[in-house]
Amino acid sequence: MEVENNDDNQKLVTDYIPKLGIEFDFEQEAYEFYNEKKDGVVTSRKFTCCKGGNKASWERDGENKYERAETRTGCNAHMIIRLDKKKGKYFIQSLEFNHNHILHIPQCAHMMPSQRKVSKAQAMEIDLAYDSDIKLKDSYEFMARQVGGRDALGYTKQDQKNYHYSKRQKEKKCGEAGSLFKYFQKQRKENPSFYCAVQLDASKLITNIFWADAQMIVDYKLFSDVEYRPLAMFVGFNHHRESTIFGAALLYDETIDTFQWLFEAFFEAMSGKKPNTIFTDQDPAMAKAIALVMPNTYHRLCEDEFRSDLDARFKIWEEEEEFLSAWDAILHNTFEVKEKWAKAYVKMSFSIGMTTTQLSENYDIVKLFIHFERLLDAKCYKELKDEYNLRQKLPKVKITSPMLIQAAHIYKPKLFLKFQEQYEEFQGAFVKERVERNATHEYIIVSCSCRKFERIGILFSHALKILDVMDIKVLLEKYILKRWTKDAKNEIVQDFNGRDIKADSKLEVTTRYKFLASECEEAYELALGSYNELSKKIDDILRKNSNPCQVDINQENSSNGMITISAKGLKKKQGCKRRRQIKSCLEKPKKKKKGSIHQPIQTNQCLQVLVSPL
Repeated sequence: MEVENNDDNQKLVTDYIPKLGIEFDFEQEAYEFYNEKKDGVVTSRKFTCCKGGNKASWERDGENKYERAETRTGCNAHMIIRLDKKKGKYFIQSLEFNHNHILHIPQCAHMMPSQRKVSKAQAMEIDLAYDSDIKLKDSYEFMARQVGGRDALGYTKQDQKNYHYSKRQKEKKCGEAGSLFKYFQKQRKENPSFYCAVQLDASKLITNIFWADAQMIVDYKLFSDVEYRPLAMFVGFNHHRESTIFGAALLYDETIDTFQWLFEAFFEAMSGKKPNTIFTDQDPAMAKAIALVMPNTYHRLCEDEFRSDLDARFKIWEEEEEFLSAWDAILHNTFEVKEKWAKAYVKMSFSIGMTTTQLSENYDIVKLFIHFERLLDAKCYKELKDEYNLRQKLPKVKITSPMLIQAAHIYKPKLFLKFQEQYEEFQGAFVKERVERNATHEYIIVSCSCRKFERIGILFSHALKILDVMDIKVLLEKYILKRWTKDAKNEIVQDFNGRDIKADSKLEVTTRYKFLASECEEAYELALGSYNELSKKIDDILRKNSNPCQVDINQENSSNGMITISAKGLKKKQGCKRRRQIKSCLEKPKKKKKGSIHQPIQTNQCLQVLVSPL
């Protein structure tokens, strides 16, 4: 039995006496409570036919717009059981077999309400399918096939739909802001390096939110080349040359103040480290915020969007006079930002080959984190798969040379293939002019006007040719960028509080106790003794019981310091026209039908949300 979990309700139910004001989630809970004694034992129960009783008079008057078909016939078939206190057993007190309606055929028995129930195991499967973005129809068909057909499943498709609806309503009890902070609290509990920042307006409504988990902070510290995507996501390349997420945010608007707050929150999470290059769209407010917050970062525009925007402008005007009058303005505005898109300028920036970005619009906040977690898991697993292939598959060296053999041992596979292509190209290159001076020795740093090493981080064919002419047959250390090597992530990274970050804290539980125990010998002996004792107990339990242990991770120590953030809810953005943007992978999974537009949840109650201290 579950009743509303609040102090007033708890006081009402402590003596198991029905009183005014007691709340129940379901009718069945109220029935069970009524039949329970103070010790929780059911003293009697009545089982009735699902067609028992009749519609209320207000239900039969025909005023309902969508009147349901009649299902109840006043059937009196029932069975009443009562507890014999002396024997401690239940006995049948009353029994009525006769029904006043036609009985169902055996083939339809599984459709009867008394035969339908979603078990806990089935509920977990339904939740898993929902979180994986599998359609209700597909998940129902799959689970029915697993058990041999719909009649053996134990519930109908409508039951599954009702389960989803009931669960969503429970999740929305605390509103969107409550769901948001519950997610943040869960993440901070799992890993103390999780960072989040929230900006409120004068009415205590949430306007902007930024967050970054431990893995995001580690990746940014090691790679730190940012692409901004308004959800908003900070995205870059990892050492496998695959996209990785550095942080994410939900923004109320796209003003200079908002972007300035977002970038400052991002750098606070990343211990103040600024990126070398940032790619964005042509938002003027974002450009001004970037100039204020990170003046030394090279700001580049997304090439694909820049070209499509120009193409769209050319197609707006159908009349010659309109086109000619607007032509000068187009050329002027395009020329004004030439440093952000023209190859003659952008080749000076370090971009590791990144040229474009895809932008994302709004997303349902309650469902957002399910998909966002799934996206992060997919990217983390992709990186793990790359690490496996790195150790499992040896790169094919086409030319047996000391430099290529060295590169194969140093670089990640994708970068080695790119380097090998450049090594093959330099074989066909030649030196137009060569001046030798016998009297003096001149030391130079190899560089090239193409600036590809400065932009991407590996030597290209021009520079390799010069090294070959100078009889340098191996790569010098100054020309090996660590971010592309196999040891790119072999580095300890600290979070905003100076703690060593463990991306997966579950695998590094003992690290914290090792650190604490190192403070004094007495603490070390205590930790070691407790560890040995606990290990023995766990081994004994595992020998006796093959079932896995279940630990309640939802309990919290109220004595721990907590930061309280008071918010009345999420501020809703007013509708405004904005140019069409390419949808991200978070928005593609589902297409909504007409008439099923999700209405944002509004809450007027003040939420007291607890978040662990930074």
